[in-house]
Parts: sequence; structure tokens; C-alpha cells
Amino acid sequence: EPPQYDCQGFLSDNGGNYYCNNSTGTCFLEQAAEPQVNGTNETNETNQVAETQNVTVEQNLQSLQDSLTALQSELASASSNIGTLNNDIPSIKQGLASIQSNVNALKSQVSSVETQQNSISVGLAGLQQNIDSTKETLQTVEDSLNKSKSFTNFMAILVLLLVVIAVAGGLIFYATGKPKISPEVVDYITGRIKSGVKYPQIKQELLKAGWSDKEIKWAYKETAKHNYGKFKGPARQQGRTNGNTKGKVKGRSRSAKPGVAHDHRKMIAVTFVAILLLSGSLLVLRGISTGQAISFQRLIGGSSQGTSGKITYNVECTPPHILTPEGDACCLDENQNAVCDTTEARNITQTYGQCLDNAQCGSGMYCINSQCASLYSLYEGKGDCSKLCNYYTLDISTSDGESYKIKPKKGSYTSAGALEWKVLEMPDHCKGEPAIVPVKIIKKKTGQILNEKVILLHDGETSHVQTHPEVPSMAFTLKVDKIYEVCSE
Repeated sequence: EPPQYDCQGFLSDNGGNYYCNNSTGTCFLEQAAEPQVNGTNETNETNQVAETQNVTVEQNLQSLQDSLTALQSELASASSNIGTLNNDIPSIKQGLASIQSNVNALKSQVSSVETQQNSISVGLAGLQQNIDSTKETLQTVEDSLNKSKSFTNFMAILVLLLVVIAVAGGLIFYATGKPKISPEVVDYITGRIKSGVKYPQIKQELLKAGWSDKEIKWAYKETAKHNYGKFKGPARQQGRTNGNTKGKVKGRSRSAKPGVAHDHRKMIAVTFVAILLLSGSLLVLRGISTGQAISFQRLIGGSSQGTSGKITYNVECTPPHILTPEGDACCLDENQNAVCDTTEARNITQTYGQCLDNAQCGSGMYCINSQCASLYSLYEGKGDCSKLCNYYTLDISTSDGESYKIKPKKGSYTSAGALEWKVLEMPDHCKGEPAIVPVKIIKKKTGQILNEKVILLHDGETSHVQTHPEVPSMAFTLKVDKIYEVCSE
């Protein structure tokens, strides 16, 4: 049974009339009704407020319900994602394991690179030492060449001065020196005078003997000077005249002409020799002033002991000369377009493909089997490429019956130079791959190049017959009898 409430306590404390509702356990104060406002009483307002509050509560409840539904949806999605993650974890672990393996491999490669770097550093240090040593050697050679060139210049100038002095002295001597008359001429003219022969008759006799007026006058005056103060008497002179003058006008007197005044041939010979000496001296000086190609030939070892390597050459050309495409000689380049004038004179159009002449190919390429190709493209890279080989000497025989032991960049000729051949230098090749010997064939006419090309030979191989457009009888062949090679260790 619900508790009973006593409202009397409220009466004494708060005043007014109270009544109790035992079913609800509440107490109410009785008050007089207030006047109505706008036709609405206080009870209605209270009910409206209650209804509004109820609506608000319901709205809040609905909002909470919606939030709960959304939360439940998110939880379901999260649960699905967690499931997916659980499924992906094995593959993620596998990927991490692969990444770790790659990291380990990378660490190993880094370690290997560091080892190689240390090895390269050691090699570079050794190379630097070799470079420094080479620089010192080149500096020594250059100093020696400078000293030799200075001495050569001095000697050339000294020889030129001596030649000029000698030539000038000779010319002055022959131009101003007094020639001596031959004793036979003196005896002849003296004898004719003592015989009573006058100068006009003596002149006629000498003219018939081949003398000139100038020679006769000179000889007569010199004879008079010679006999002045030394004439010993008519008898002695008459005897000498009778014994020596007969027949001498047409005999000995013809060759007894005065020395220098009558020796035109000797004068011409001296002049010609002087001109040759002066021309040669001028050419020497011109060679000194304009320079010349200086060649060095040395063996460069490929190992630390110098037991392997190849023959290399260094040629330095002074303007207006440039290096030939082979780099082993100099050629003239007057127009300074980096092309040999001899090549330009042939007026050959470059094709870089099909060819008949080396001049049709680009720089560093040759006409080989009618195709432009470089020597570097001939080897295929077969064999053990950790060891490189190259030839340094060849035994070559020709159809002319000649045999040569020849180095790269050297050669010979046939048919008086109508055909010239030269062994070219090849790049290194792998050990085990057969060596290739390129031979440059140069056909000429009166010193001018008609055609150039390259043929390839192997050990023991004979070339095809080489002909010449201007020498129909030419049938020249080359054979590589033996190849001497050296390989790196």
C-alpha cells in the first residue's frame, strides 16, 4: 500500500492549503486561479511546455538512435577492415622479408663496391705514379730536344755563315785577283818579238790559234811586264826562240791561254756550286724556322714488369702540316681544314657506305671490302676477353721475292713506287680470337695518289692479286707468313 503523506508540515512551513496524493506520493498547494490572459489559462501553458519538452526528448532519442545506428555501421566496417588486414598480414610479412633480403643483397653489393673502390684507388695511385714518371721522362726528352734543336740551329747558322764567307771569298778572288801568265806564253811572245815580229802579226797568229782580242792584249802586256829588267841578251833569247817557238801557235799555244781571265768554264762551275750551297743553306734555315715532324718510337709494357704491351708511335706535326688519318706521318694542309691536301686534290666525294677509296669514308674509317668500316669493328670479342692480345711484328713475303720483318705502321713498295703498302695498327683483341692484319694499299702515278683501300689478312694468308691502272703488267700479292703477338697476363 503506498505510503501516506502528511501535508501538515508543509502548512506550517510554507503556508497555504496542501493536499496529498498517496498514489503518486506528491503534495500540491492549492492556490486561487489567476486571471486569464488572451483567453488562455496557466494550465494550458503548462501542458504546452510539457508537450514541447516531450517532443524535444523524442527528437533527442531519435538522434541518439540514428547515431547508434551509424556507430554500429562503422563498427561493422571496422570489423571488415580488420578482417582484411588480418588477411593482408601474411603478404605484408612476405614483402618485408623480401625487402630485408634486398637490403642484405644491397649491403653485399655496397661492400663489393667498396672493395673494388679500394682496388681502383690502389690502381689509380699506381697509374698516377706511372703518369708522373712518364711526365718526368717526357720533360727530360723535351729538354734534350730543345738543347739538340738549339745546337742544330747554331750549327746550321754557323755552316751557312762559313759557306757564305767561302763563296764570297772565292768570288772576290776570281773577280779582283791578278791571274799569272803561263811561262810558255811568255816564251812564245818573247821569242816572236826577238825575231822581229810586230804586235799585229803576233795578234793574227794568236787569233788563228783561237785567242780573243782581250786575251791577246792581256798576254802581250803581261809578257812585256815580265821581261822588263830581266832581258839577258839577244843571243840567249834567240836560242830559246829557235828551240821553242816553232809550231807552238797551232800546238801548245792554243792550250796555253792565260789562267782566270780565259777560264769561263771554271767560273761557271764555281758560280753554280755557290748557288747550290746557298740554296741548301736557305732550305736548312727554312726547315729550322718552320719546324718538322718529330717521331718517337717506344714499346709500352702492359704489365708491371713490362713483359707485355704493344708498339706505339707518336708523331708531332708543325703547321701547316697535320697528321695523316693513320697518325704515323704528316701531310700538308695549306687551307687549314683538317684534311690532307693530297686527299683534297683527288676530289673524292664521301659516301660513308659503299666505297672504292678510303677518302670516301669518314674520320677513323677505311674502305674495307667495298664498305666503310673502322678497325675497331673488325673483332667480334670471342675468346678470353680478360686477357688482351696484339701483334708487334710480322713476317711478310711478297710476289717480288722480298721478305720483311715489319712492325705496325711500316711497309714498302713495288713497281718503282707505283704501289705502296703499309701495315696498319689494330686495336687489342681477346685471347683466342685470330689476329687480323689490315694492310693499306696505295696506288700512285708520278707521286700522286690514285686510290687507297685496305685489305685484311690472317696468319698464313695470301692476298688477292693487286693490279694497277697505269701498270698493266702488275700482279702483286702479299702473304703474312707469321704473326708475333703478345698478351696481357
